[in-house]
Amino acid sequence: MHAVFNDSLPIFIRRAGYSIIMEAKNLCCPVFAAIFLISLAAGADASPGSITRNIYPAAVSPGDEVTVTLDVKVSAGERYYLIDETPPSELQIQDTGELIEDAQGHLKIVQLQNAADRSYTYRLKAPDAEGAFVFSGIYQIDGMDQPAEVAGASSLNVSSASSALPFAAIVSVVVIALVVILAAVLLRKPKNA
Repeated sequence: MHAVFNDSLPIFIRRAGYSIIMEAKNLCCPVFAAIFLISLAAGADASPGSITRNIYPAAVSPGDEVTVTLDVKVSAGERYYLIDETPPSELQIQDTGELIEDAQGHLKIVQLQNAADRSYTYRLKAPDAEGAFVFSGIYQIDGMDQPAEVAGASSLNVSSASSALPFAAIVSVVVIALVVILAAVLLRKPKNA
């Protein structure tokens, strides 16, 4: 390795520069090896992307509509992901959004390039039967060895009382408040009487 320096530079700068280059030559391989190992270790600790399910509302009456959102979060360098979502078979699919429904009632999406954070939404109709209905789903993101289960909400409660109870409680509070106000107005004595 030869250093080329401008002859107009003072000799001590030329000699110092040459010494630095020669030292760098000797350190070059170990330094790059250390940087490479550190970058590998940093990559191993990087958290992989994830997919989370949100169900709104979490409790409904029979026949009500439910919205399910799958939130995709990818990490740097992840290029693709696959989702296989399985809503409960008792719920009727109303709208699949961008997801594709297969013959078994699974909702799927395959993103083969340019993976980015985003959400997928689909809508369901609750059955006439009451009960707790369980969702399941798996996904795999670039860099994962095995598929993982979709995180987040996994059940929907269908009950006739689920939406009637809060409404009845609100009506009761409003009626009681009106009775108290009316009683206060009627029982109030005029000051000049």
